[in-house]
Amino acid sequence: MTSTPQRDNLTAGGPSTGARPLPSGAASSLELPAWIADLHGRFGDGYTPDDIRTAFGRIYGKGGPYLVCVWDYADAYRFGGNSVFYAEDEDGDLFEVESDVHRWLSGQQETPGPVSTWVCAPVAEPTDYPVSDNSHNYARTDRTDG
Repeated sequence: MTSTPQRDNLTAGGPSTGARPLPSGAASSLELPAWIADLHGRFGDGYTPDDIRTAFGRIYGKGGPYLVCVWDYADAYRFGGNSVFYAEDEDGDLFEVESDVHRWLSGQQETPGPVSTWVCAPVAEPTDYPVSDNSHNYARTDRTDG
């Protein structure tokens, strides 16, 4: 994987123990944390890499997991195609993210569930993505000709 920004250790007990990766000091309330409540529906009309950086940066900056968006491709102008959300730990390992998070950000449900439940199993597929903006966005295919 390309160089990633430094972040807290997200592994709480490690994947082999079945523990879910969480940032140290992560919010674990059963209620929606007030610091992200206004993100509900933020991606209702779609999202751009800038939207991802803003929303995911805010979630991480307030103690949530370090979320990333993996796009189908990046070309000379943008990231594009279909995309998937994951959580990333400080070693660059990716973890599945509860689908409630995407539905909540898209406005399809009222809450994303407790932050402590967002991060799930390690990603089984290869995660060596050739393009990154070093801030929450990766691409599976490099079309930048660079």
